[in-house]
Amino acid sequence: MRRFLLLSAAAILTAILATPVVADREFSKPRPMHGSFSGYLLALNMDPGVIASRCTATPEGKVAIWVASFEGGGNLTHLGSIYFYAEHCSYGTPGMPPMPDGSYGQGELTLIAANGDVLKAIYEDGIAYPLTPPTVGYEDTIVFVDGGTGRFTFASGEAYEVGSVNMPPFGDGTLTAEMHGTISYSKK
Repeated sequence: MRRFLLLSAAAILTAILATPVVADREFSKPRPMHGSFSGYLLALNMDPGVIASRCTATPEGKVAIWVASFEGGGNLTHLGSIYFYAEHCSYGTPGMPPMPDGSYGQGELTLIAANGDVLKAIYEDGIAYPLTPPTVGYEDTIVFVDGGTGRFTFASGEAYEVGSVNMPPFGDGTLTAEMHGTISYSKK
């Protein structure tokens, strides 16, 4: 009987040790996310080489006219104080010169939390529209993607973003924005 118990215990221990170890990642349910930020238009890069290498999926019937880049800071739920960098391709109608039509896409957004965790996102189908000159309003949908760090390594969700940019040469390039949506990410 004693030998049977030892063999049973050995079999159970072997089964436990042979079970594959699975990473213990607890993912949260989608949670509300919101916040605001401000910053600056860094550049409207019109270099044909930069546009050709960066804007590889320009919608049919449009031309990429520049690569716009922005940076700044703010506060977002789940991140606290943030630094952000965003870049996208601005489109227009073909012609000489091509005329901007307010559409943009192939956007990439990097948000860095106060503790250093990085949240990555992409955005397409953005639209810019005139407000009181020289201010331009804009809106788009941000989609959170894998590739961040820390708790945002496998983030998902999306947020609606709306804001405005005080466009140069008559404006100073300042921007403000608000973001509202949902996010899921690792709890660890």
